Amino acid sequence: MLATPAAAAAAASVAEFDATVRSDLEAVIRFAAGRGILEPAEGAELISAFGMLPGEGRLPSEFFWIYFSGLEALQTGRPADARQALLLLGNLLLDQQVLRGQAISEALPAFRDDRGLPSVAGPADCYLSYAGDPVTQLGSAARAKLGQQIRGTWRQAGTLRVRTSTGVIDRQVRKYDAYTCELSGRSPALGVLAGPGATSSDPIADRAAVAADLIRSLDPETAGEISLVTEYLVLLEGSDFVGGSDIRLFGASFLRLSPDWSPLCYADHLVHEAAHQRLHAAHELVPMLSNKDYVGAPSPIRSDPRPLYGTLHATFVFLRLSQFMARVLRQSADDTVLAEAEIRFHRHLLGLLQGLRTVADYGELTEAGAVELAEWKAVASDLLSVAGPPDERIFSKLDWDYERANPALPMLALRG
Repeated sequence: MLATPAAAAAAASVAEFDATVRSDLEAVIRFAAGRGILEPAEGAELISAFGMLPGEGRLPSEFFWIYFSGLEALQTGRPADARQALLLLGNLLLDQQVLRGQAISEALPAFRDDRGLPSVAGPADCYLSYAGDPVTQLGSAARAKLGQQIRGTWRQAGTLRVRTSTGVIDRQVRKYDAYTCELSGRSPALGVLAGPGATSSDPIADRAAVAADLIRSLDPETAGEISLVTEYLVLLEGSDFVGGSDIRLFGASFLRLSPDWSPLCYADHLVHEAAHQRLHAAHELVPMLSNKDYVGAPSPIRSDPRPLYGTLHATFVFLRLSQFMARVLRQSADDTVLAEAEIRFHRHLLGLLQGLRTVADYGELTEAGAVELAEWKAVASDLLSVAGPPDERIFSKLDWDYERANPALPMLALRG
């Protein structure tokens, strides 16, 4: 159940999602080998190499990117792209072996171009040149250089892991840039915020770390949930964009945060993106909607319609944000934090009630979805007792990190 933040439930959900994707990717590889997209030996070697993946802990985000890229290419009739995507699994497995200091002990098919062997987890221009085949013949110097380049894309900010530019991350940023440009009508010029090195101070990353500590001090279960579903943050520069999470790069939270925003504002967006990831994993395993692609229903807070699955995501995000801000209002002793939390609570509760109304009116709920929605409504009813119903005089004050709320949309009528 998703209604209440729970680290143990999040851990179980991520583990089940990982296992499902791993199993599905094996089936995709077998299918591709059976259709001549991969050579039979390549398919067998890739499946055998699954044993190189860690038996415990989460799969890396790049694994999901390869799975969804390969699956989409097969579904849309692009066999050459499917072959490249699936062979990139070999490149990723090589990356993972190098990072763990393991010997490359068996044949490993991988994607090659005229520049050599590209890394999946490293920088966009991270290529290895080598003589011979298979990849097992990579020398120790080449492996050491590859490991250094991949490790150079990571840095630690308190308990948070932050990622800089990689080939896969850059592709995702370009998608966010194009989507944001379509919405705003101007280029947001999004790019990965390089920041200083791993041993230097970074004001954005440091403030995010403070926000993570704030969440942990006030709401340990939400903090635990965030740490389990979020593999790393990608901090961005640009405009007209605040945050994004895509199931195709599961575990990555993309955030463009201002250094002037408060730790509570940063905490809001950490909770926000983790909520998307939590629902991504859960809904892939047990769908809540059978008409998720329906378009025409009003979107919570916003005036533009979007697919109902997007509204479901927004509703769940508002649920988690309302719960967190309610915890802040109940436990914080800082007047400045309380004042901002009240504004955010009223806005997020408005979005929750609007989203619940839309999903109730337009959603074709599965059996699991009906149970979940009933629990979300019960939580929303309890939240009304925290600070009363959403007050436009309060929530209209929030305009620096979110767009202004649309109070005209219908809300679900509940009693607190």
